[in-house]
Amino acid sequence: MSALATDSAMPLRTLLARHRGQALRLRLLLLVMLVAAGLVALGAGDYPIAPERVLATLFGVGEGREPFIILTLRLPRLVTALAAGMAFGVAGAIFQSLARNPLASPDIIGFDSGAALGAVAIVVIVGAGGYAVAGGAIVGGLVTAAIVLGLAWRRPLAPLRLVLVGIGVGIVCSALTSFLLSRGDIWEASAAQAWLTGSLNARTWTQALVACVGAALLVPLALLTKP
Repeated sequence: MSALATDSAMPLRTLLARHRGQALRLRLLLLVMLVAAGLVALGAGDYPIAPERVLATLFGVGEGREPFIILTLRLPRLVTALAAGMAFGVAGAIFQSLARNPLASPDIIGFDSGAALGAVAIVVIVGAGGYAVAGGAIVGGLVTAAIVLGLAWRRPLAPLRLVLVGIGVGIVCSALTSFLLSRGDIWEASAAQAWLTGSLNARTWTQALVACVGAALLVPLALLTKP
C-alpha cells in the first residue's frame, strides 16, 4: 500500500514542481518587462533620453540636465505609479478572494465609490485639501464597507449577495458624488474631479514617499491576514 501511495503521489509532486517553476519564470519575465518599461518611461518626454543614458543617470554619472529631469521630475512619478499600481493589484486580489468571485473589486463592490464620496465631501463641503481629503476618502470607504456588509450580512455570507449589494450601494454613492460636484463651487468641483480622476503630473518625492510607506505597511499586513 505504501509503495502504491508513493507511486501515485509522484506525478502530483512533479506537477506542483513544474507549476512552481512556470510561476517563477513568469514572475521573472514580468520583472524584466517592468524594468524595461520603467527605463522607457524615464527616457520619454519632451526631452527624450536614451535608455543607456537613463541607466547612467540612475547610477550617478548623468550629464547636463539628465539628473534633474530623471531624478527630480520623472523618477518620483514612476515610483508613485509603481506603489499605487501594487496597491490596486493587492486590493483587487483581496476582494476576489473574500467574495470568491473574479468580478469582485473595490470599485464594483462599492467601496471605491464610497471613498470617492468621502473625498468629494471634504473638498466641496469642508473646503479642505491634502491629507484631509485622504482622510475623508478612508472614512467614506470604511462607512460604505460597513453599510454593504450590514445589508448583505446573512449566515452564511453569500459572495453573490455581497457583490449585488455592493453594486447598489456604489451606484447610490456615485449619484451623491455627482450631486455634490454639480452643486459645489466651480473651482472646488474642478479640484475634486481632478482628485477623482487621478494624475501622476507633478508628483514629487513627497507623494512618492507617502505611496511607498503606505504600500510597505499595508501590503505585507494584507498578505499576512489573507483568508
